[in-house]
Amino acid sequence: MDQTATFALFAQGKEAWNAWAEAVTAEQCALVASGKWRFSVEQQYPGDVIPENPETRAWMSDSIAKFTQAEFADPVDFSGFVFPGKALFMNCKFRGAARFSGAKFRYGAIFNVASFAGPADFENVKFCSEGEFMRVDFAGPACFRGARFTRGDVEPSMTGWGWFESARFAEAATFSSADFGFTAAFSDAQFMKDADFDGCAFRGLAWFSRTRFDGAARFAAAAFAHQPELAEASFAQPAIWG
Repeated sequence: MDQTATFALFAQGKEAWNAWAEAVTAEQCALVASGKWRFSVEQQYPGDVIPENPETRAWMSDSIAKFTQAEFADPVDFSGFVFPGKALFMNCKFRGAARFSGAKFRYGAIFNVASFAGPADFENVKFCSEGEFMRVDFAGPACFRGARFTRGDVEPSMTGWGWFESARFAEAATFSSADFGFTAAFSDAQFMKDADFDGCAFRGLAWFSRTRFDGAARFAAAAFAHQPELAEASFAQPAIWG
């Protein structure tokens, strides 16, 4: 959808939105079953996906939720919404509270360079393929408790990346019990208050190089598949591990 259609559907509420998402998901599953889901991936970075027939191209276009550069002056609630294709929130400005708890992104969510003036609630969100929050400014509390970063429902897919490079967390940041299916990238991020990673599962690489922790940093009961990368990370007080 283009941006106008995206906002028009959002204005109808969660029930209408999820009915659309269910129909669009069924269309993609039918394309896969019929052998009409065809694509290639460019070999050079960033590896763009190239649809190889009109049916795949149409679905990739129609399934997009485009909120790019939107400004939400009032609190906004996406709790329980299902996003069947790419969800684009780049450069968005959330002036009030932003709730996404329990939402599902089937083909990735991109919030790069967005700003959250109030609380940002991503508790128990399922990020299929990847969740991108690079250079995001969280001015209020940020909650990713129980969030899951997993392989996408739609192929081709990332394997569960969480991108938070150069993000700024001005208030408490909660990632407790989050599950990162592959790489968790927090390089150059800044945590100005407490950062809670208790009970997280890091199933791939965990990058915290040059990350700055100005408050308490908790990793109690966190599970790391590999030694976390902490080169040039700074801790205002000893981190809690184990």
